[in-house]
Amino acid sequence: MDTVAKAQAPGEAPAALWESCYDLSAPVAFFPVRHHSPACALHLQKTLERYRPDAILIEGPADTNHLIPHIGNPANKAPLCIYYSSKYKDEAGEERRSACYYPLLDFSPELCAIRYGVENGTETRFIDLPYARLSLLEAKQREEKESVNGPKANGAAKDSYYDDYYLSRSRFIQRLCEKQGCRHYGELWEKLFELGGLGMDTNVFVRSMLALCHYSRVEYPQGLLEEEGCLARENHMAAEIRRAMGEYGRVLVITGGFHTAALREMIDTDVKPMKLPSGKAEAYLIPYSFAESDQLAGYQSGMPYPAFYQDVFERIPASGAPYDDAVLQFLARIGGALRKKKESTSIADEVAAVTQSRGLAALRDKPQQGVYELLDGVRSTYVKGDMNLAASLMMDTAAKLLRGDRLGEVASGAEQVPLLLDFRETARRLRLKTDRTTRQEVTLDILTKDSHRETSAFFHRLQFLEVPFGELKFGPDYRRRDTARVREKWLYATGARVEARVIDVSYLGGTVREAASTALTRRRAEHMGCGEYSRLLIDAAVMDLTEHVGSLLLSVEESVAEDGSFASLAQAAGNLLFLENAKWLLSLPTVNFADRLLGDVYRKACALLPALDTNQEEEDRALAKTLKDLHQISHREGMDPDLLEEALLELCDRAEPPPPTCLQGAAAGLLYACGTLDAEGVLGRAKAYLFGSGEMMKRTGRFLSGVFLSAWDILFQNVGFLEGLGNVLETLPQEEFLALLPDLRLAFSTFTPTQIDRLAGLVAEMLGLTKTRLTAPAVSEELLTLGRSLDQYAGEIIRREVCADA
Repeated sequence: MDTVAKAQAPGEAPAALWESCYDLSAPVAFFPVRHHSPACALHLQKTLERYRPDAILIEGPADTNHLIPHIGNPANKAPLCIYYSSKYKDEAGEERRSACYYPLLDFSPELCAIRYGVENGTETRFIDLPYARLSLLEAKQREEKESVNGPKANGAAKDSYYDDYYLSRSRFIQRLCEKQGCRHYGELWEKLFELGGLGMDTNVFVRSMLALCHYSRVEYPQGLLEEEGCLARENHMAAEIRRAMGEYGRVLVITGGFHTAALREMIDTDVKPMKLPSGKAEAYLIPYSFAESDQLAGYQSGMPYPAFYQDVFERIPASGAPYDDAVLQFLARIGGALRKKKESTSIADEVAAVTQSRGLAALRDKPQQGVYELLDGVRSTYVKGDMNLAASLMMDTAAKLLRGDRLGEVASGAEQVPLLLDFRETARRLRLKTDRTTRQEVTLDILTKDSHRETSAFFHRLQFLEVPFGELKFGPDYRRRDTARVREKWLYATGARVEARVIDVSYLGGTVREAASTALTRRRAEHMGCGEYSRLLIDAAVMDLTEHVGSLLLSVEESVAEDGSFASLAQAAGNLLFLENAKWLLSLPTVNFADRLLGDVYRKACALLPALDTNQEEEDRALAKTLKDLHQISHREGMDPDLLEEALLELCDRAEPPPPTCLQGAAAGLLYACGTLDAEGVLGRAKAYLFGSGEMMKRTGRFLSGVFLSAWDILFQNVGFLEGLGNVLETLPQEEFLALLPDLRLAFSTFTPTQIDRLAGLVAEMLGLTKTRLTAPAVSEELLTLGRSLDQYAGEIIRREVCADA
């Protein structure tokens, strides 16, 4: 009997049940698996050749059976996944969505079984609950828990189908890890089943799997399994097995090992599926990636380091020691990658790492080296000294190579939604790389090149649809109305979650342009303020959906009369001004954005400005920035600048209730720019904060932040303001100054590095110092280096003393 079956655990091992599970002379045989296990895939292939089943039943949602011929298509390139999406209404009648992934790698036993079934013409089925019912069951359980414990921060359903987590969180597994000297379930599994399982007889391997799963399951209360939907699923699978037994002579059942023995017992009874609510789900076969299937990236039921196990799986048929060979190759790849990054590794280090890895495998009683010996070899030979930043980068490099960056491909023929096909074709036509998961970079000259403008619109449309394909890293800031830049830089990457989101929004249209246009129309139909409508105007412009401009302008105009929010009106004013100034950048049709509509928005915003209250303190800084837009608008032809000036004066002079602080500072700054207030008047208002009550004093930094947002030049045009501010700050007790410091730093973040340097010169002159002395670091580089050397020297002495005592 193997190590697992001999382990101490509650209850006696039901040996007869295990024998009946894997009886290849019986009309039904059960094969337990760990999902994505090379060893399980190897022994399953042997079982398929020996048993030659008439029907193969696989744990997986039964409403996906129409995809099985496409999954088994030899033209596919794994990894793949089935993406499920289901919509339902909760008890409150609100529409919810549930989605999950069913990943399939070359070394997934399920994919091996499907490929065998398709190649040999064997009936192959999924037998678990249809996903629509499974998602409704999960939703019901989640709602019941939330009604007792309150809603969780993330109330979404799990995003992966498999449930190997039952084993990983088992107390029996934890105890077995301690006995075997393994750090966690992953290392235990590799030692006993991947490394130890390759040379096992398949009967012994299956018996060991059943023992592991049995001892892990006996500690789970039936009530918990029922609550989590496990029993409902097993009930359904058992009924499907009984039905297949009536149709076929030899039936092979492939499920997660946690369910296997329970299903074998259940088929001897008259099992009827539980009554569950019906529903409809959609399922599509899409490419997946090693990065997404890595357990360390958050996929609980995955194997860590998929590229490593893929390499092992491909070596199994020809190599007598596939793990040893894979470890040798990966240690060489890691060493080479580190040398390219100028890290201090050599061929000698690689030899030492191989020696270390082999020695650790022998010490840990493993027949071959595994991925954990590989990583320990890297850590102990490539990493020199403490685990500092450089060491972390080394381990990061190793992890990325072991994870791999392979992206699967789905052969033509599998059902695909038109929007997904258009997304792929458009990306191909625009020369965007969608055959890799690593982030790519593209720079677009959106002003002079039509193809670049089209690519920009494509990225913006996908962003509007919330498809996580591209991220704008550099370019015109359309939200802050910066039109100084005429180039965009995007980072983009594809993956299953990108294509899944495209599928989710496919109901909006058959092309990306059509879907974005429909989404824009639906957003416009919502009841919004004029600020949000004007934001949609910019969205329409950057997405090159200019046919919506007229209707959106009408929506802005209609909403102005009802909108009582200064923030919304100020946002609309800024956005309309931006569009007026950016026609040349956005290729907009001839539209007069500065006609009566802009005047109406300006006048109403000025009327609301003096009455703003402290409830808007949270968006204080954002509100302050809008004043500059209103100031610019006030000087346009046909506008009355006195309206804004009067509103700013009223806001600045108001004491009760106090207005938002940063906004009041911005108002004072604009009044200084207009000549209505002098520098002494602005400084007097700053002093009122500094010498006010405790709470008011703490807001001084925010007031100055507003001043610098609208009149940054006040420090350079009037030395008296800077001197007066410095004199006041010098009188503050240290505790009060430290309390002010964070907001003061934020206030001065408005300035550019050049302006900061100039300001340092002014401050140095005020203090009678040289600018070099003022800007010099508190600790010299030489002193810092000496301190580090002393710290390292002391550490070595302490380590030697500790070793001597031991």
